[in-house]
Amino acid sequence: MAAFEDHPHFKMWERAEAAANQEKDWMHQRLSWLFTTQGILFVAFAAALRFSNIDVFDPATPGLDLPAVSGVSGATSFGFESLVALIPYFGVASAIPGVLGTFAAACMHWQWTTNLNLITKHVATPGVLTFGSWPHWPARSSSILPVVQSYLFVWIWISIILSANGMVWYLAAISAIAPGLTFYTIFLIQRRIRKTDAKMHWTPNAQAVWPPAAIDEQAHIEAFDPETFPINRESLYVFDFDGVLCSASDEDVYQLDEVAAEEELLQRMSNHFGIPCDHMAQKYRRHLLYQAAADRTGEEMREGPCIEVYDKALAIAPGFVLSARSGWYAIERARAFLAKRNHLPIETFHVGRVAKDRQISILLKEFDGKSLIYVEDNRRHLEAVWENLSIEERVKVRLIHVKPAHQSKPTQQETRQHFEQLSQIALGDHPETRND
Repeated sequence: MAAFEDHPHFKMWERAEAAANQEKDWMHQRLSWLFTTQGILFVAFAAALRFSNIDVFDPATPGLDLPAVSGVSGATSFGFESLVALIPYFGVASAIPGVLGTFAAACMHWQWTTNLNLITKHVATPGVLTFGSWPHWPARSSSILPVVQSYLFVWIWISIILSANGMVWYLAAISAIAPGLTFYTIFLIQRRIRKTDAKMHWTPNAQAVWPPAAIDEQAHIEAFDPETFPINRESLYVFDFDGVLCSASDEDVYQLDEVAAEEELLQRMSNHFGIPCDHMAQKYRRHLLYQAAADRTGEEMREGPCIEVYDKALAIAPGFVLSARSGWYAIERARAFLAKRNHLPIETFHVGRVAKDRQISILLKEFDGKSLIYVEDNRRHLEAVWENLSIEERVKVRLIHVKPAHQSKPTQQETRQHFEQLSQIALGDHPETRND
């Protein structure tokens, strides 16, 4: 059995935790630098006031206007009076970069802790992943409070400048809007996180079970393993049909190379079955007409590699079939195949040559609160689903790839021979069907 530490959830959680801690360290480092520089400036400002010849808070003085202060002393040199006027402005100028740096780190810390929360929320084993588990307020406050603290330096210097210049009404106004601006900054952090799609890949699963199924080349796609396939009541199951529930022999016929010599046979089949599909691509015409021939001749469909886990899953949980089969005879054959099973899916979606990710999104909305396990033999379909889901949807979807059994896959020549033979039987041209 795979170790706990080998599970993809844990690997991605570790990376997210490290990133969150790094951003928190940078955020507090920047805040420490800000405290150091601002502390020095406050001491310098107090010393300049102590040794200056004016009281900037006396209404009779001209305030923190640099030329006026220099004029009061009657000198053109740069003295303590000039420092009194200059330091608050320098304090504001040095505090703003500190605020921006702390804000940037807070945004990233919030993003990574959000991802951690999503991962831990959808892992069934309680108490395993600590950072990111409930309660969330300690991590949130560690992002917000440094930003608030860094803002305070800006407001303090602005208050000193305004009050020293006798701008009492402006001071009252800035004191009133300062909290609002601070909390608006926090809102911007949250808004940024909601709009940012984290470049982070994990194998999301609303009911993760240790150990995992065998992991495929990419972390968000697992290789199908009947021994570790997750079956539970809390999940929603979506199965592809060809290559998953039934064998891939019909798909092999569809994937045959296009050849000009096939046109005559396809035209005869089109006329015979009454399926006017002349304007469609040759591969798709072959698929439609082959399904009609297979239906007419009673060609049986062989079971696929996932049929047993399909039966077990649908015995306790809701299930669906999502297939590219959309031709009339293709659907009828799939329905007849599924009708022989002990459990029927809630619905079968036959989407033809349309992307499957839309249907996955619809099911996630309809079954909110459940994880969705999607089993598919076409990696491109799995990748398309992953790319088009939001972060919130990704953590509720588990993608399982069924690899083809290459050792038993027939050659193109064998598949074409099967297609032509079945077509001739359906048309009555094969020796087995002749009465003469």
